[in-house]
Amino acid sequence: TKAVKNFLMVIGLVSEDGSMTKDDLSNYIVSNIQDPISRTAGVGDFQV
Repeated sequence: TKAVKNFLMVIGLVSEDGSMTKDDLSNYIVSNIQDPISRTAGVGDFQV
């Protein structure tokens, strides 16, 4: 099958109570979210 190569999804995470800095959020994404999403069929690239 052919895949669409020009699809883009942007997601933002915010610490509403200010308890996490942008570095904390970035570390959380890399540790808990990046790998499972990258392994999902059809996902070509994942950038933080």
